[in-house]
This record gives sequence, C-alpha cells and structure tokens, in this order.
Amino acid sequence: MTNGSSEQQTEATIANVDAQGRVANRADRSADQPAAPLGTASSGSMPLTVAMPPSGSAFAVALPEDRPLIVENADLEEVTRTEAGGDTILTFADGGTIVLTGVTGVTLARGELGGRAAIIVLEDEAAEVEPEAGEKADHGGGADFAALSIDDLGATPGVTGAGAASDAGGLGGGASDARGLSGALSGNAAGDGASNGNGSGSGGASGPNTNTLMPNYAPVANDDVARGDEDHLLRFNLLANDTDPNNNEHLSVVAVDAPGLQGRLSFDAEGNVVFDPRGVFDHLQQGEEAVQTFRYTVQDRHGATDEAVGTLIIEGRNDRPVASDDNIHLDEDTPLTFKSKWLSADDFDVDGDTLRVSSVGKAEHGRVVLNPDGTITFTPDANFNGEASFHYTVSDGHGGFDTGRVAVHVAAVNDRPDPTEDNVRTVEDQAITFPAGWLSGDDFDVEGDTLRVESVHHAENGTVVLHKNGTITFTPDADFNGVASFRYTVTDGNGGHSAERVNVHVAPVNDAPVASDDTVSTDEDTALTFASSQLAADDLDVDGDALTVTEVRNATNGTVTLDADGTILFTPDANFAGIAGFDYTVSDGQGGFDTAHVTVQVRPVNDAPVAASDAFFGMEDTALVLQPEDLLANDADLDGDALTITRVFDAVNGTATLMPDGTIVVTPDANFDGVVRFEYAIADPSGETSEAFGYVVATSVNDAPTRIRLANRTVDENDDGAVIGKLKVIDPDIGDFHDLEVDDPRFEIDERGRLKLKDGESLDFEAEPTVRVHVTATDQDGAAFTRGFTIRVQDVDEAPVGGPDTVLTNRTDGSNIVIAREALLANDADPEGDAFELVSATTDDVGAGVSVNADNVVFAPGAAPFTGGSFTYDLGSHGAADPASDPVGVTISAVDGPLVRGTGADEIILGTGDADELRGAGGDDYLVGFNGDDRIFGGSGDDVLRGGGGADELHGGNGADTLRGGGGDDILEGGNGADLLEGGGGDDRLEGGNGADILDGGAGTNLLTGGNGADTFRFTHANGDARITDFSTGDRLDLADLLTGVGDHTGPGLEGHLQFTLQGADTVLQIDTDGGGDFGAADVTVTFDGIDLIAGAVDQAQTIDQLIAAGQLEAA
Repeated sequence: MTNGSSEQQTEATIANVDAQGRVANRADRSADQPAAPLGTASSGSMPLTVAMPPSGSAFAVALPEDRPLIVENADLEEVTRTEAGGDTILTFADGGTIVLTGVTGVTLARGELGGRAAIIVLEDEAAEVEPEAGEKADHGGGADFAALSIDDLGATPGVTGAGAASDAGGLGGGASDARGLSGALSGNAAGDGASNGNGSGSGGASGPNTNTLMPNYAPVANDDVARGDEDHLLRFNLLANDTDPNNNEHLSVVAVDAPGLQGRLSFDAEGNVVFDPRGVFDHLQQGEEAVQTFRYTVQDRHGATDEAVGTLIIEGRNDRPVASDDNIHLDEDTPLTFKSKWLSADDFDVDGDTLRVSSVGKAEHGRVVLNPDGTITFTPDANFNGEASFHYTVSDGHGGFDTGRVAVHVAAVNDRPDPTEDNVRTVEDQAITFPAGWLSGDDFDVEGDTLRVESVHHAENGTVVLHKNGTITFTPDADFNGVASFRYTVTDGNGGHSAERVNVHVAPVNDAPVASDDTVSTDEDTALTFASSQLAADDLDVDGDALTVTEVRNATNGTVTLDADGTILFTPDANFAGIAGFDYTVSDGQGGFDTAHVTVQVRPVNDAPVAASDAFFGMEDTALVLQPEDLLANDADLDGDALTITRVFDAVNGTATLMPDGTIVVTPDANFDGVVRFEYAIADPSGETSEAFGYVVATSVNDAPTRIRLANRTVDENDDGAVIGKLKVIDPDIGDFHDLEVDDPRFEIDERGRLKLKDGESLDFEAEPTVRVHVTATDQDGAAFTRGFTIRVQDVDEAPVGGPDTVLTNRTDGSNIVIAREALLANDADPEGDAFELVSATTDDVGAGVSVNADNVVFAPGAAPFTGGSFTYDLGSHGAADPASDPVGVTISAVDGPLVRGTGADEIILGTGDADELRGAGGDDYLVGFNGDDRIFGGSGDDVLRGGGGADELHGGNGADTLRGGGGDDILEGGNGADLLEGGGGDDRLEGGNGADILDGGAGTNLLTGGNGADTFRFTHANGDARITDFSTGDRLDLADLLTGVGDHTGPGLEGHLQFTLQGADTVLQIDTDGGGDFGAADVTVTFDGIDLIAGAVDQAQTIDQLIAAGQLEAA
C-alpha cells in the first residue's frame, strides 16, 4: 500500500501451520525457545496492526522503526510489561503473550481502533508525552490517548486524530520535530501540511488531522501442482504463484484443508510446504502415480483471504522387498530339505512383486545349499544340537534384494554308543570269565552317558553267557583253537544301543593224530609210487595239524621206501601177484604219532612186447616208404604174441606217417640232409605196448641258404663308419661258403662278415630314425637268399646349435648396450628340442667387455664414439657350456640419429632410451625402445616389439607379432596376423587389427579394440580397468589368471567374482578377484561399449552361464 511516499516493504512470516491448515498453538514451546516472529512491519509511516493473542499463544513482533504497533481488542488495564534478554514481553490478562524482539523502554498508550479498544505501542524516542492526571504511569511513561480514534485500516479510507499542545508531542500535530501518530501515518494533515508527515501548527492547539489510505484488496491465490516420488520428501512454496493487488502486502498461509490427504503435510522454517509420503504410497509400482489434493487459504496482513487447490502427484518407485527372519526345526544329524518359497512366503514386497530366494549362505553350525530345483537343504554339523543359522537373499525380480536370517533349531537326539571291538585270550578246551565292564570300558558315548553291557549273543566256535553278577563266560567248542567270537550289546541307559564283536583267541593244545589203514593196488611187476600225503589224507588230527608220514617199514611181498620229498615207492617182488603190504607212521609235528597198515593188491598182467630201434637210408627232399615188417623184424614178445605197429610220432627233422595200409612214410624236412628220427609203438593182442626209434639217414643235395641273421640292429647317430653287427648265414648244406652283399650304398660288409657303415658315412636320428637294408647270401653253387633288416638309429644327445646374430643400435655414446637373452636365443635350437640356455659370453674387442645376467647380455664398448663391435656366447644347460657347442657370434652395428632401420634379415634393433624410431623390415626382428617416447614398427615377419618406459607407439605390421608396451601410456597396433599385445603399466590403447589376437591391457585404465578375427581379451592385473570397444561373436574374455578361489566354472560358482550391469547402452563388468562379492570396491571394472551381454538373462548366474556356453568367458 502506498500513501504518497515510496516505501520499502519487509515481509511478515507465519511461524507454523499444522497439517490441517490451522495456525499452530505456540503454547507448547519450551521455555528457552524465543517466540516465532508473527510479522515484521514495513518501514515508513504506516502502523503495524495485530490482534491480541488468544489464551495460551505467543507472538513475536519486530517493532518497526519510527512506527507504532496497534494491538486490537486489547485494554491497557489488562496488560503487564516486563523486559528480559533485550526483549519487551507484553502479557495479557487472558494468558496471551506478545514478545517485542530487540526492543526495551517502549511506551504503551490507550487507543481505539474501529470502535474497539486498542493499545498503542511506541519506542520511547517516538512518544515523548506526559500522562494526564489520573492515568497510570507504570507502562513506561505511556500517555492516555483517549481522544484518539483510528478506524479499521482495512475498512475506512482515512484516519482522524485530535491534535494536542505542541509541547506534548500531540498525535494530530505539533512541533515539527515531534513524531506523533499522524506523523507516523504518512500523508497531508491539517495544520502546516508539511509533506514530511508532521502535524500542523506551532506551539498552539491544532485542529483535526486526516490521513487518507488506499482500500485493502484481497490477495489472489493460484492452484499449485507439485510432483515427487513415494520415497522422498516433497518441498515447494505455495505462495510462489500467489499475488496481492496492493503489491506491498505480505501474504501468508493461514489455513490448510486436507481431510482426505494421505501422508503428512507441514511447513518448514522458510515457509515451504513439506509433504512426507510416510510410506503410504509404497504400494505403487514403477510407473504408477497417485494424486493428492488439498485446499489452502492465503491471507494478507489485514485479514483479506483467498483459496486455491494444491495438487500433489506421487510417482511409484520399485521398493526393496523386506525379508523376515524365519525359524525351522529339525533333529540332530538329520538334514532338512524344504522349498525355498517357504522362506519367502512371509516376506513382504509393498509393490506386490513375486519374491524368490536367489542365494543362501553364511551358515553357522552346518552347511546350506540352494539346489537347482529351488529347494534348500540344511545339514547340521555332526552331533551338533542347539541353534544353527544361515542367511538367505530374497529378490523381487526388479533389482530389489533383502537378506533374512533363518534360525535352525536343532533338537538334541540321543546318539547311540560307539563300542570298540575287543580281544580276549584262552587256550583250547578252557573257558574264560571276565567282568562285562571290561568290554564297555573302552567304548565311547558322545553324550558321556554311562555304558553297560546288557546282552551277549551270536557266539561262533563256542558259547557265551552273561551272568547276573555282571561277568561273562565264553567256552570254546571242544578241541577248537583259533579265533572264536561273540557279540555284545551295550546301552547308554537313554535308549541308545550298539553291538560290537569280541574276538576270542583260543591257543591250541596238541592232540595225538589217529592213523587209518589204507589199501592201494598195482600191476604185477609194476612199482607203485604215490605221495605219502595220500596215506595221511584220511588220518585225523583234532587240532587240525598238518600230518606227515615219517616212516614206512615191515614190507611183505615187496619192498617199500620213503623218499625225502615224501614219495612212497612200493615195488612188488618179481612176477608176484596177490596181497602185499607195509606199515607207516604218521606225525602231527607237535610230538604226536600213530601207526597204520597199508594193503597192496598186486594184479596179474600180460608181459609187454619189447621194441628195438631201426635205421634206414634215404635222400634229401625225398620221401622213404617203410614196410611194417621192416620195423618189427627186431622186436620181440615174451608171450609170443603177434605184434602190430599202432602209431608213429614225434618225428624230428621231418615227418613220419602211419598209412592206412600199415606202411610208414618218412619225409625229411625241405633241404634237410642228415638223420630224420621218429618214434613208433607196437602192441600185442592184449594191448601191451612198447616203443622204439626209427632213423632215416637222408643224404644231401645242394640247397640255397635259408636264413641270414644279424647280431645287432642298432647304431648311434652321427657315428662315422660304425659297425652294426655280425652277419650269419643259415644253409641246409653244412660247410657251404657264401658271398654277402648289401643294397644300401652307405653300408658295406667287411671281411669279417660284419655289416657296417662305410667310412665317412653316418646316420641322423632326427632325419631317419630307422633304415631298411637288404642283405643277399650266395653259396658256391650260385644258390642265393635275401633278407631285409631294419636298423634302428639311436638318438644321441647333440649340442645346441646357435645362429649368428646381428644387432643394430643408435647408441653411439659408448654406454652399455643391453641385449635381451631371448632375443639372442630366438634363432638358436637344439636338434632334439631339449632345453638350453645362454651361459657365458666373451669379446675380443680391445677395451670392451661383456657380461651375462639373468635376463640380458650387457656389452660395454669401453670407448666413445661407438661404431660397432662383436662378441660370442656359449650355449649349454644348468649353467655350464656344452663342450660340443660352437660359440655363437654376435655383430653390433651402430648408426647415428634417432632412426634405426632394419635391412630385411632377422635382426635385433635397439634404441637409446630417448625418443627413438625403430623400423624392422622383412625378417623376424626383435625391437626394443627402452625409455623415452618411442615409435616402433615391426614390418613383415614374426617380430617382437618392446616399448620399455615412456609413452610408446608399437606397430606390429604383418606376421604373428608380440607387442609389449611396458611402462607409460602406450599405443599398440597389432596389424595383420595373430598377435599378442600386452600393455603393461600405464593407461594404454591396444588395437589387435586383423587376425585372432590376444589383448592384455595390464595395469592402468586401458582402451581395447580387438579388430577383425576371434580375439581374446585377457586380464591378469587386479588394478587394470579397461573399456572394450568391439566385443562380438567369436571374441573371448579370459579371466583365468585374475580370479582366485574359483570353484565350479558356472554362473552360481562365479557370482561372487563377477557382476554384470547395464548402464545405458553399455555393459559394465565389476570383478572381485577373490570372490567375496564386494563389488562396491571392485578390483577391476570392464566396460563393453554399446554391447548388451545381459540380454535374456534373469540374474547374474544366467548371464555368466550364457557367456560360458557361448565360449566368450573363461574364468578358470
């Protein structure tokens, strides 16, 4: 509001509004809290009007400078003023309080506003008036303004005040320096009408003054809309879009009407509306909304109001599920398997999502497994009872997880006793008695129960009895010795029973054997031989001792002997037939003996014929036919029986065949001359037989040799003129002489008949491990025989062979030249492929030196400028040079300038340690930049490029190259071929190019691009992050050397190591190398640009399994 002068407006602020839109009662304030400011007066001359505070309320007011405060509906007689802490406190009779902040020494005066009583409050310097006689002076010198009449500012256009004497500082007018109320009400007043607001007249009474005021218009409240989510406070200013036509009026919210509002609505210290969802909207799904509305009332400082609607839009968010702790019960030593949904059944998801158990772990006093079929198996530790536990994680399928604890109450179950097998001893035929407690004394009960034997049973080889007095008696079976046994049952007194075995070791006591008479038979004139055990077989020894015949005697009608090997020979008397016999004695070896008789029945038999050997003559390679009578002519039969040839057999050096017509055909072996022997059998009519030999002497004819033998068929490699072995010719014609020839021109047969290599000829195992030769033997009659032999060449350890090396370098300052061992050995080899090493080096250069360490050979030129030099090195193994190895020469050429260019041969190209440019050509080169920012080009061939320290560029070119960046931020480009790129330290950029490449960024944050081909991205450093730009089908992620503690190479087995998330269009892999699942502090982070590796997977385990199945992940 303006009244003729420009004024600065200061806002008045409502201190507190509750959720129902009412001005909060301030009576609940603590005693040490200052009253919240009700309002702040505008500067200028307009008075500040406030209502008298209701009972129990307190207002804080900042009194405007040079302006009065009017308290409506207040009686000067019903107010008490006090001062404290620099404030003035007005306490009204009905209990209300106004605190004038920062002001003391004020003047109170009686007034009237709109026909109602009012109190006027001014600072002392603004009201220098004397009280009239009869008025109270305890209000700080306040005057009685009985004549003052101030109409309601919001209802009348003007205020009229009566002037007083100028020396009394009258309200209507007075001296120009008096600051009366009309002066405080800016405008033109009667009197002198000064524009500064002073009353008219000077030193005398003044007439009435009138101030004209603008009418107060109601404020305009506009609807508000605010948007928030279900989980956060929503804070906004309702008044930000509300206006007041008078422009200088302060607006405040005086009422809020929200009867159906869910949540809590309040105001903060700055006057902002604060909406607290208070969990009411947690049921909203992601993408759902809820709308809340309320009405609020805006009031200006003169009480004019307007209403508007506030609209709150609450957006749903996915809420984590809430897992509830669970309890299960089972018995000791009993696993329990149950459905995982039993755990999630009492878990809560405010969004109503379906919950599932995604993992279990942290088991105490047992083991827990989430099975593939969704069941959970908990197995308590052996013999444990009490409370065990494990944790489970529940998932809502939308990224929300929570963990609950399952208390497993394991009920104690009495454990059976654990008895121990016992042993007792006795002797044969003697019972043993012992206390039953002796058996249970070494038995074990896990609960510590007292054990006792309650029964004995299952005796073997004896009987057992448990007596009432607690002793046990075991009686072995008669004559038994060995291990008998019985079982006993022990009880713990609590229902637990177990049985165990007692071994009874029965020592033997010897019993004499009992021999039985025996009968044997034989034929007349036929000795009978049999084992003595045959006689003892039916003899008895109760101890089971092995029985032996120790003596034979008292033979009748014959003789008997017992040989040392236990054989008995009974020979009947000549031509005797009938009953013969003898006695024998048997022993058990333990001092027991017995004797029995053997009856020998001798049967009469026919006498066999007697065949005599025969000899005949024939020709080599010609069959000879013999008539039966030719063989029988000298054979005899004592009984005169007619004899026949029954068979021929066992021919030697030929065959003999009995033909159907009775003739015998004898055929010498092919080319055999000499004696052909065969046997033939004759028989008499009674079937008695006899056998004799037949001999046919075959006279010789010339035959070719039939075999050639070589005494040895091996030879060492590299053995010049080596003798293989002696040759031997097999010829049917004994005494023939033979010429020998070999078909391989490298071999010869010397005068001693030995197969050997010619002088100057040797064989190489690696080139020809076997050699096939043919040897021909020819006898003096021209008959020949050829045989092939395979000669095995023996592998002999050969010395490694070194290839000369060429070193190109631009290090001309005379400083040491360092050459990697692997570079020098790259063109060296061992013929057998055995391991070898560089063991020493020497130089003949004057003033120069060369030394060898674990990784390098160091050449010290000794002078500058260096233009070139040379040295040699030795090859060997185990730190010693191989004496058969020749020294390997190394030539060093020096060039000036930073560029070193290869010639096309296989070369070692070395930089200086500064910024060098090294270029290989067509050979297999080894290029090393050392320190400095180097540019290295491999060219064609299979090259090795090493950047060393500094920010290097390595370009492999064509061929299967190896690129190692070393320290510094390097750029590695493989080019064509299957290359190996290793970034080393620093933040490197690796590009594989064409071919199946291996990229290993090493430490630092690296950028990896595989290029064309099936590439492998390998990670070996726990501090090496990377971004992969082109991971595609055929590419592979190799984490085998990075991860530790990997169990199953499956998704569930790797969930603690790997976590895949989709961030925008990229897949981000966070790696915890030890599998602890601490992905918030991941050891390695890999970002796959523009690639979704999670597509189609419902969880981490499935994502990992998909990559493993596609051959794109190797983690173990």
